[in-house]
Amino acid sequence: MSKLRTFVAIEMPVAVKQSATQAVATMQKATESVRWVSTDQLHLTLKFLGDVEDRDIYSVCQAAQRSVVGIERLSIECGGIGAFPSIQKPRIIWFGAQDPSGSLTRVFTNLEGELSGLGFPKEPRRFAPHITLGRVRHGRRNLGDLTEVLNSFSDASPIEVPVDELTVFTSELHRSGPVYTVVGRAPLDS
Repeated sequence: MSKLRTFVAIEMPVAVKQSATQAVATMQKATESVRWVSTDQLHLTLKFLGDVEDRDIYSVCQAAQRSVVGIERLSIECGGIGAFPSIQKPRIIWFGAQDPSGSLTRVFTNLEGELSGLGFPKEPRRFAPHITLGRVRHGRRNLGDLTEVLNSFSDASPIEVPVDELTVFTSELHRSGPVYTVVGRAPLDS
């Protein structure tokens, strides 16, 4: 049996990708110490599962489908740029995602419950929806003007993002970056 690096996510529309592309272009000028995510592959990860036996992928897709039963399409707001653990000491640079209705948090909670029933551990950290834009390279701390640039994006206007399905992806890591393959979709109620 082979194992597939697997995660459940929400795909991002073109408007978010375009906004992120512009922001990343600005941030790239501030530092070379960040490995940027290809903006054409942007997504909001709900659950990273790690290496999953290929025979278990179907069960993961079924769990994703069960997690959205009875949940209608929802909207989130994407905008603003921040960093984990903080803008002053960034390791992960992200595009923010707000969940004003709380529906996304409900989907996340349901998904956690369904996947824990399959033996996947629950996330110990509080759910903080975000779209990863880049990761500071290990050991690289020459961040130049990155903190100032990050602060300049704090007032960006949010983009409304309709969410009508969850997507189950597998990921193959290559030197040029990850390659994602859709292996399942879980539509929300209309």
